[in-house]
Amino acid sequence: MPDPYQSITTLRYALRDGSASPVDLTRQSLDRIATLDPQLHAFITVAAEHAMAQAETAAAELRSGHDRGPLHGIPVAVKDLFISKGIRTTAHSPLLRDWVPGYDSTVVARLAEAGAVLVGKLSLHEFADGGATNDPFPAARNPWNTAYSPGGSSSGSGVALAAGLVYGSVGSDTGFSARGPASWCGVTGIKPTYGLVSRSGAFPLSWSLDHMCPMARTVEDCAYVLQAVAGHDPADPTSLDAPAPDLLGHLRDGVAGLRLGVPRAWLRVADGLDPDVSAALEAALDVLRGLGCTVVEVDSAPMIGAAAIHRVIRLFEAYSYHEHTLMTNPNALGPSLRSRIIEGIGVRGQPYIEAKQQQAETIKQVSAILSEVDALALPVGPRHVPTFADLESLAVNHYAPPNLANAFNLTGHPAISAPCGFDDNSMPVGLQIVGPLRRDDLVLRIAYAYEQATTWKDKHPAL
Repeated sequence: MPDPYQSITTLRYALRDGSASPVDLTRQSLDRIATLDPQLHAFITVAAEHAMAQAETAAAELRSGHDRGPLHGIPVAVKDLFISKGIRTTAHSPLLRDWVPGYDSTVVARLAEAGAVLVGKLSLHEFADGGATNDPFPAARNPWNTAYSPGGSSSGSGVALAAGLVYGSVGSDTGFSARGPASWCGVTGIKPTYGLVSRSGAFPLSWSLDHMCPMARTVEDCAYVLQAVAGHDPADPTSLDAPAPDLLGHLRDGVAGLRLGVPRAWLRVADGLDPDVSAALEAALDVLRGLGCTVVEVDSAPMIGAAAIHRVIRLFEAYSYHEHTLMTNPNALGPSLRSRIIEGIGVRGQPYIEAKQQQAETIKQVSAILSEVDALALPVGPRHVPTFADLESLAVNHYAPPNLANAFNLTGHPAISAPCGFDDNSMPVGLQIVGPLRRDDLVLRIAYAYEQATTWKDKHPAL
């Protein structure tokens, strides 16, 4: 059987020369889930019959010469925020514990069109906002050490990839939710340009901040998933009205001559980075310099101010979406989610309007910075991976470390997390690369060059 950590890049050729089979790959994925997931809880629903049927179809199509592209016959899974026809969709909420929809989200439909094999639905924080909870399903655990958080809200996506349960996934990211799990689980996740991937059929947290995010173990694999799901969708009013860009044609062009900006003043906020995270960043910057990049410091002011604006928008939009349920059936939502939604009661129309105006200005300011450099380089988060006990303590103290990710949800700029080392507790650290609007190809190219110059993608948890 193939190595469960093989890349999609390798498997796509094996599936076509007959040395691998979609059916065998899918059986291996399902067997590995059955063995490992009782400890990891990456999956809410395993769709074994559905997956085997898709695998049989993919095998027949490939034998007949019908090639749907790089994902054809590849086992994948999606965050249980994406509606899937005939497969339970719960959003990890008591409200939807047993809901089986009759239609597919655009992301699920496009994965099917690409020939991917959907093996199931992945754990998350309730409606992408409720924090890690065991109600009504167990919270996902980090495969590097199950005492540690895998990040969230796309927790199951990071865990399933790091544990070799699937080869690709799609999560969502409103402020940290895909890049965080990618960073903390040692995999790759890209938050595309806002509107590049359709939100249709995905439950919203905050409709003007939500991004649908491909995740995989390597940058190239991530690009394959993004290429499959990207593109205009009339069903999503925020969808970019343009063809999907070519995300792979220049992936191997290298980075010599590029200028990378580091917002160091932002990194110094709240006593700066943890020393181990700082060391991983500086080592990554040295690698990029060695590849021919110039590294310069850039203005941090727009990013530092983004968190307060982001918070107002998120609170207003999340409360607006859940208001009816909160008023009519509050116990259908978990207590963590309820407490977060209730914060939005105090955010009325005028603060929201002002925040939207500030958002537009911040987009201009960050775009101006990115007109002076080719991309930004920084960590995904300033702290090392927390334990579940750490998170409980933080919740009690109403404290959270400064967020180095949500500014780019506010502005919509593409941002990727790629593995760049380990912290002092032997837990993964992610390097974040941020690019100009609609330059997802450039973000992938820089991350790919860094990945190929290091060995982090080849490190896997001992399971």
